[in-house]
Amino acid sequence: ILMILIIRRMFSGKISARFQYALWLLVVVRLLLPVNLGNSVLSIENFTNQLRMQEYHEDNSEQIEFPENTYESSDRIKVFDSIEEITVSDHTNVHLDEISTAPREEKELEIDIFDLLFGVWLSGAGVAAMTFFISNIVFGKRLKTSRTLIDSLEEKVPVYVSSAVETPCLFGVIRPGIYVTNDVAEDKNTLRHAVVHEITHYEQGDMVWAVLRCVCLSLHWYNPLVWWAAKLSKLDAELACDEATIRKLGEDERIAYGKTLIQLTCEKRQDLFVTATTITSDKKSITER
Repeated sequence: ILMILIIRRMFSGKISARFQYALWLLVVVRLLLPVNLGNSVLSIENFTNQLRMQEYHEDNSEQIEFPENTYESSDRIKVFDSIEEITVSDHTNVHLDEISTAPREEKELEIDIFDLLFGVWLSGAGVAAMTFFISNIVFGKRLKTSRTLIDSLEEKVPVYVSSAVETPCLFGVIRPGIYVTNDVAEDKNTLRHAVVHEITHYEQGDMVWAVLRCVCLSLHWYNPLVWWAAKLSKLDAELACDEATIRKLGEDERIAYGKTLIQLTCEKRQDLFVTATTITSDKKSITER
C-alpha cells in the first residue's frame, strides 16, 4: 500500500487515471491471497515466525532437572515435548509429579495469547462484514421501495428516479441500476452527464471492485493503511471514470461536465460501507477531479 501511495504521489498527472486506478489491483490481490509471495522486512507474520522458531530452539535446549534422590538408575529419561510422551526404564523410580512444568505452562500461555488475538481478529472481521452486509441490504431496500423507472432512457442499465439517494449512483452487482434524484431527472443536460458517468462505472466493472473493497476492509479491519487505501482507490475510480466519460462526451463538454460534478458532489462525503459507485467527493477530492 505504501508503495502504491508513493507511486501515486510521484506520478500524479503524469500517468493516466485508468492506470493509476489499476495499480490498486496489486493491493487487492495481496490482501486477499491466502499465501505468501515472499518475505518482507515489514511483515508481522515473518516477525512472529522468527519468534516462534527462537522459542522452539530455546525450549529444546533446556534440560529438565530432577530433585535429588528421586531416581535409582543410571538409565536416561527421554522427554518428547512434541508428542508429550515420557519413556522411563523399568528399573527407574521417578516422581513425575515433581518434574518442573514451567516450560509447558509457558507454551500453553503462548498458545492462549495467539488464540486470543485470533479471536479478536475474527470478532472484528465478523462485525465489519455484518456492518457492510446490513448497510447494503438496507440501502438496496430503500432504493427499491422509492424508485420510478425513467422509460424515455434506453441504456445498458435501467435508470430510476429515487428519493433515497442524494447524488446519482450505480448500485447492484447481479441486477445493477442507475439511481438519480428528482432534480437531476428534471435537467436533461445534468441527467445525460450523470447517466454517462454511471454507465462508465458499469463498463469498468466498478460494482465488483466495490464489493472486493468491502471484503478487504472486513478481513483487514485493524489496519489503518487498508482504510486509507480504500478511500483513495474509490477516488481513483472516480478519476478514471471522469477521464473515460470525457472521452465519450467530447472535449467540448469538459467545462459543462465539470460544472455538473461541482453541482452534484460538493460537500458530500463518500460512504465506504455501501458498494454504490456514487459520484460523491469531498471538497479536497473535487479539486483534483
